[in-house]
Amino acid sequence: MIKLENFEAVICLKGSLPGKNFFDRSESSEVTVIAADGGARRLMEMNVIPDFIVGDMDSLKGYEGICDTKIHRDSGQDSNDFEKSLFFLRDRNIKKILVLGVNGGEIDHVINN
Repeated sequence: MIKLENFEAVICLKGSLPGKNFFDRSESSEVTVIAADGGARRLMEMNVIPDFIVGDMDSLKGYEGICDTKIHRDSGQDSNDFEKSLFFLRDRNIKKILVLGVNGGEIDHVINN
């Protein structure tokens, strides 16, 4: 079984994500939850608030200002939001990363992931 406390960070993409209980960080508060743009919308629909949202924010229309999450906006089109999230964590020297939501979304996103 995968447990959050085994990782430094988790990146949530736009695909299928585990249920809300998976993100209970009462015992693993050191884990940083990053939402790659579209993943933020999925998390917030489950009432899970990520620590950071990373990306160009094109998937968050209607969700702006809904929470106190730190936003790292990168509107560059040379990389996708998943890559931007990886770069964000790399720049913070975070290496033990769990990636969720790589499938179950749009087929071009699944292939790219």
